Amino acid sequence: VIAGSSAGAIIAMQAEYEICNRTSWTATLPEGFRYAGVMSFSGAILSREGKVDYKAYEPAPTLMLHGTADELVPYKQVALFNIGFFGGGKLIDRFKKFGFNYNMYHFIDYGHEVAGSMETTTDLQKRFLETNVMEGKKRIIEAWISDPDVWKGAGPQSRKELYGNTLINKELLSHCKMKGFNGADIASVVNEAIEELFVSEEKSDLSTLFF
Repeated sequence: VIAGSSAGAIIAMQAEYEICNRTSWTATLPEGFRYAGVMSFSGAILSREGKVDYKAYEPAPTLMLHGTADELVPYKQVALFNIGFFGGGKLIDRFKKFGFNYNMYHFIDYGHEVAGSMETTTDLQKRFLETNVMEGKKRIIEAWISDPDVWKGAGPQSRKELYGNTLINKELLSHCKMKGFNGADIASVVNEAIEELFVSEEKSDLSTLFF
């Protein structure tokens, strides 16, 4: 089982997404490698081909917790042409449409503090792990909750607050200028820029890609 919060949740969700689509990023994994489950606390998925689509395999049972007012890792989505960054509030639509195995908890009016709720939501995690993962049951849950044990306003609430001037502005402007930017090339230019950021060890936090 892979789990994470904030940037770690993005990594967890993205890793499973790449595996389920058998992309080149997964070439070094053993043949047939699969996660038994995924747990995401304020995570998201970066799609370079429009809507999130699991083409080769269904995703493993997935537990998602996300604040509906999250501005650091978007609860819904940020998209530009075929590039999209999709949070739990949008991913759940795809999971429901295709009948995947999931537990989804929408924290009403909460921001990114849900990323720090791993210790206060152990009951939800335990039930998910025991039932959906270990017993292999398709116990589907979607709930909208307000949990007093998750402190509202704790920690940074936006990318600007966390990073100041996000580096993507300068990176994209520099990249577009180098490529001789024009309107017709915008989708491919942005895609290439994101690919370069994605493989950079110093800039692996995908939550900085959009603002």
